[in-house]
Amino acid sequence: MNSRFFIHISLLLAAVTLLACSSEEDMSALGGQPLVLYADMPMTRSTVDNQWNVGDEVAVKIGDEIKIYYIKDAETGELTTFGSSDPFRWSPNFDSVEVTAWSLGGFTNAVPLTGITIPKDQSPENVGYTRHDLLYAKGTLTPSNTRLTFYHQMARVIVQLEFKTAVEPNNVVSVYLGYDHDAEGNLIDIVPLTGEFSAPTGNDNYGTWENFSNYPNGGVTMFHDATAEDGLSATFSALLIPKDYSGTRFICIDTHTNLGLFYFVPSDGEADLQSGSTYTYRITVNNE
Repeated sequence: MNSRFFIHISLLLAAVTLLACSSEEDMSALGGQPLVLYADMPMTRSTVDNQWNVGDEVAVKIGDEIKIYYIKDAETGELTTFGSSDPFRWSPNFDSVEVTAWSLGGFTNAVPLTGITIPKDQSPENVGYTRHDLLYAKGTLTPSNTRLTFYHQMARVIVQLEFKTAVEPNNVVSVYLGYDHDAEGNLIDIVPLTGEFSAPTGNDNYGTWENFSNYPNGGVTMFHDATAEDGLSATFSALLIPKDYSGTRFICIDTHTNLGLFYFVPSDGEADLQSGSTYTYRITVNNE
């Protein structure tokens, strides 16, 4: 993990590999051999469990056709279609084909991805945040290479807390991202729940985000990790749509005691969240 911002933030970048793009031909020609696909995930990306689960859905697009595949083997990433669903097949006229694929928290949409929405409440009581990660892959496949590498298109935020107060760790009920007010006490829009995703182009493995909307009142509730590193009191995690939150009351800590709320305001660049990256904030909470 490279230290990008001294003390406040450590950033883990995904180690990525690129698959080129070429043909957009339909490969469903009758008589062709089934295209056996494999889904890879960069293991250096520290998000969620960083692995597939058997049964996870993956939408695969070739030309204008989309087929739904499932993870058959979580270790190898082998994909398969269920039941009588016909897989893509190699056409005898082509020796390579351009493929795009995606998975949203282990589920798919049967149309190309555009607007993506994350949950306001990412606590364990609301299934947590592990089922809301957007993975996207693109590449040119050949009979000797049918592996697609998927890249995380959202940003992961980790908040690690150490208390120098009378607060007991178990009293920390929640940590929010983007819970702030103006001078009149009105909630300020900081963290969007919805954004328009555009797929990566050219040599890029990460898409772009714009048209942010659906700002929640009270910010995003983070997932409380039951375990914390030695010397820390508590750890919280969340997945966010990439955006720059520097200079805002980005992190709000509610101890549910008479100490009130604690805020952390990242300096310029310290919360410019990028796709495929993990941002770790280690915060010491004092009585002041």
